[in-house]
Amino acid sequence: MMDLNELLSQLQSTQQAKATSRLSERNVIDLVNKLKQLGILGDELLYTINGKEYITTDQLKKEVGLALKQSGGRLALVELPALVGCDLLHCERQAAAVVAEGRGEVLEAQGE
Repeated sequence: MMDLNELLSQLQSTQQAKATSRLSERNVIDLVNKLKQLGILGDELLYTINGKEYITTDQLKKEVGLALKQSGGRLALVELPALVGCDLLHCERQAAAVVAEGRGEVLEAQGE
């Protein structure tokens, strides 16, 4: 039976070894898209505007709320995509969720 110290040294050497192969950005994007198609990731993962990042609906909702606070409480919906880096459609949905959860403290009026 292997000694615990031997196992720890093997683990340490394995963790410090450099990977021989790496995934390119394109490979990772293809992998994520395939996992979404198979239903493993679900519909909560959204593309960002730059196409290199993904964001969850929960994180987008937090960022919409933060953008609203940083703007002093008034923000046009069309400004959200540039602030949070996500498509207007997704921003509108999460803004509606922020309004619904606001219990009257947050209102939507004429696209703001």
